[in-house]
Amino acid sequence: MDLSPKIISNQEEEWSRKLPEKKAQEYKYTRGLARYALSNLFNIEPKNIPLKALPGEAPILQKGWGYISMSHCNDLLLIGWSPKKIGIDIERSDRSFPSKKIVKRYFSDNEKQSLKNSNQSDINTLILSHWAAKEASIKWHQGRLFQDLLFWEWDISKNLANHKILGYKTNIEIISYQKWIIAIASDLIQDPQSIFICSHEKNI
Repeated sequence: MDLSPKIISNQEEEWSRKLPEKKAQEYKYTRGLARYALSNLFNIEPKNIPLKALPGEAPILQKGWGYISMSHCNDLLLIGWSPKKIGIDIERSDRSFPSKKIVKRYFSDNEKQSLKNSNQSDINTLILSHWAAKEASIKWHQGRLFQDLLFWEWDISKNLANHKILGYKTNIEIISYQKWIIAIASDLIQDPQSIFICSHEKNI
């Protein structure tokens, strides 16, 4: 949050004034950096990016401009763009969370069995990856977190997530990047070399 502020639209400025101070700061920060990133991608002015990003709702780009998804944890903002539908989630790999309660409440029987069969030594990282895959899938189909968590199931052996009620299917890519876990849900079957991560540091 100590990065310099970026340009947002007049409408976004107006929306931000209706939010509590902390939420307004977060809103302006995320939308400004989204416009900044997309302006570099498309080589146009940030204010001219056809982005609709209401507070509390998933950001949407005008038809023909691709798809955008955003996620943040306590120290990083992740902005994802793709020509096809995309959903992303980012989590700190050292995040403290009640893993047993989460598995019991939100994981399917197949996912629980997958965790039991896993030979991965760091089971918490695997659980966090499952959680991130579910969140990314929900953003991919623009669902609601706690309404859809129970219905999204990640098949780690196929890198595929499916919604057990609605029948949606999406490809999942999990990336370990420094001290974060990134999940990408996409219509595309990802070649890891086709995924680019660009870091915007304080001194840039």
